[in-house]
Amino acid sequence: MKKYLVLEENGKFHEIYEEYYDDSYSMLRENVGGILQVVSNIPCFQERNIDLWIHEEGKLLDFLPTIALMSKNQIVDVINGKIVFAKADAEGETIPLNDSDIDFIKSVLQNFKGTIQYQNTFTGTMLTNAVSFIWLQ
Repeated sequence: MKKYLVLEENGKFHEIYEEYYDDSYSMLRENVGGILQVVSNIPCFQERNIDLWIHEEGKLLDFLPTIALMSKNQIVDVINGKIVFAKADAEGETIPLNDSDIDFIKSVLQNFKGTIQYQNTFTGTMLTNAVSFIWLQ
């Protein structure tokens, strides 16, 4: 089976299988909930050709933060909403993960968990959510 890993907004993981969808595009789009954007420049995942597929407007739509990207102990960006993890081949095509990739992703994201406070875009209310921290440098 062709497996992909999803990180939900609540911090839980689950696997999805491409065989249950018409194609990889519809699988990705359905699982992020809309317009796709790929994030492929996170060093720890880049080494393994792992891409993060996210909703392009996740921040604008006020999806919950799931990953905080860090540099020099400062949050430099936040990924909001569900994330689908997949690999890319030499031609840039989306391909499934193997079990080793899934174990690696989970270990990276579970090793550095914490909470961040952020402001709701629509109401201005301060909220707190659990996230995984990833260091870029």
